[in-house]
Amino acid sequence: MDRIKEFATVNKSIVAFSFGVIWVLVSVGVLCGLQGKSDFEQAFCRFTGRLGVLGLAILVALHVWWTLPSDNTYCTAGFCALVVFALGLHLLSWGWSFTIGEDMMEEKTSSEAQD
Repeated sequence: MDRIKEFATVNKSIVAFSFGVIWVLVSVGVLCGLQGKSDFEQAFCRFTGRLGVLGLAILVALHVWWTLPSDNTYCTAGFCALVVFALGLHLLSWGWSFTIGEDMMEEKTSSEAQD
């Protein structure tokens, strides 16, 4: 219960603003993915898709964190370990796909440029 009271002061507005920004970016990214033809639009669509999934994972983790009983330290520590592990794997996957070139803007080949 103390965690909810602490959250109600300042962090509530920061979290609401953060998820609002993510929501706007993802909604624009979906439109770019549906109708976009340029490399920038496709890269922006992939970026906002990954950002949206990461934001949803954080939102679910925060919700579960606030509903956990405050007197069970094993449950809290285990959940924190799972959240750090999941977010770490998500960011590792994002970095790996950028490194191998999946999330980079593609250069047009000469055959595509002639069409």
